[in-house]
Amino acid sequence: MLPEDQVEELAAKYAQEIVVAKMTSNSNFPIDAETGKQIADFYSEIFKGISETLKNSSFTYQN
Repeated sequence: MLPEDQVEELAAKYAQEIVVAKMTSNSNFPIDAETGKQIADFYSEIFKGISETLKNSSFTYQN
């Protein structure tokens, strides 16, 4: 199992990559508070999912 700090680091890294890829695949997002909240919510859910998956796996990571 990964240490908690590595889980959070990897989850943040990959959640960011997923959100950026999603945002760049559709440039029709309006720039406003509501869209910002939706993006933040999307990132949070992706982060949680990746984090939970890593916590429950035997995945090892070497930098």
